[in-house]
Amino acid sequence: MKQHIYKILGIISIIVAGVGVVLPILPTTPFVLLALWLFTHSSPQLLKKVMGNKMLHAYVTDYRRNGGLAKKSKILAILYMWSMVLLSIFFQIESILVKYIIVLIALIGTFVMGFVVPTAKNK
Repeated sequence: MKQHIYKILGIISIIVAGVGVVLPILPTTPFVLLALWLFTHSSPQLLKKVMGNKMLHAYVTDYRRNGGLAKKSKILAILYMWSMVLLSIFFQIESILVKYIIVLIALIGTFVMGFVVPTAKNK
């Protein structure tokens, strides 16, 4: 039963990561890494598919090789996310509630990228 739950959560994680590629307010890397952990404990076939995926493989390889994301990559990701958030809330979105929700999600994304996702060790 636990294996099935991990597998379902891993699939959801990959879907959220895919959305994060398109929407800059969602960080992609943490969801890919979460999916890998879940698939490691539930589905070797799905783990192999994610590891073999050209787009996702880059996230995993850099992370594994360096023990985290490069500081420069983290800063650029946060800057890109906030530039898209600010453009959206000032020029696209009219609802105050939606603006607050997007800013809250961006703050969570910034926290995750800055403090949860490990920074690569210096060589």
